[in-house]
Amino acid sequence: MNNFRVYIRTAHPILQFFLLIAITFFTAGALSGLGFLITETFYGTSWENIATYINNPDSPNAVAVLKLLQLFNTLGIFLLPAMVFSQLVSPNPYTYLRLNVGITWPTLLAVIALFIAFTPITDALSWVNNVLPLPALLDDFAEGMKQSTTQMQELVGRFLIMDSFGDFLFTLFLMAVLPALGEEFLFRGVLQRLFISHTHKVHLSVWVTALLFALMHQQFFAIIPLTVLGAVLGYLKEWTGSLWAPILAHFINNATIVIVMYFTHYNMSDATEIESPQWIILIFSVLICGAILFYLIKNKKENITADDDWNDVVV
Repeated sequence: MNNFRVYIRTAHPILQFFLLIAITFFTAGALSGLGFLITETFYGTSWENIATYINNPDSPNAVAVLKLLQLFNTLGIFLLPAMVFSQLVSPNPYTYLRLNVGITWPTLLAVIALFIAFTPITDALSWVNNVLPLPALLDDFAEGMKQSTTQMQELVGRFLIMDSFGDFLFTLFLMAVLPALGEEFLFRGVLQRLFISHTHKVHLSVWVTALLFALMHQQFFAIIPLTVLGAVLGYLKEWTGSLWAPILAHFINNATIVIVMYFTHYNMSDATEIESPQWIILIFSVLICGAILFYLIKNKKENITADDDWNDVVV
């Protein structure tokens, strides 16, 4: 086992990348199977039931079953692979993931303000994504993606109907805490680091990771805002030298939606087409975010080093 770890720790980043994929397939399969066994035990669920629940989330027990499966899928696809991989490739996984570096109070407040102010920009990018004309050859593909997006929006909307405070807390954990930890561990903590190790180019690595992050969400008509959001999260990690910064930002982004839905009782399933941006608000948002990003860049940590792969990095 020790010889294997030594080999993996000194292996080429591409080989480490394939190891990460193998680990992800294993943990995803194992946790998905465990989740299904639990739902089968407590709800009598079958594979046919799950397909029915996805198409009709108003069915009895549908939301409870799908939330439980989502919990295990998030653990198996994102959080566990990153944790297992970092244990194998580094003698100090906490340092490898940049969890050993804290963030100052000014940086913490800047990150919170940034992602609150960033909402109009995200909405504007979503609008751009939806109004961009597509070639006629992609009509069938676009129609399929629209149906998939509508189905996903209805499912998420059903997830966000919370009948009690306990339901709110569980939904906040499922849709904000777990994704913030799991997705940031995997994408910014592991993948972005591997790309930097291989290319020695931070900007390229940040944007490639951001694109993969967007594609993972399987929302074609949100790929532009998701990519930009992923890039901001990636730069936060590089500028602060800490994975806690993108984790906090990701949590704020998701938690804001859950909190607003709970206290306003708004149903996302009732949402109509995306409206064009309110340009005055958008301009103020860009100015505020620009000022915060300037502050973060000006105060970024220089010469961040850890255990193996940060020499000769081209920023």
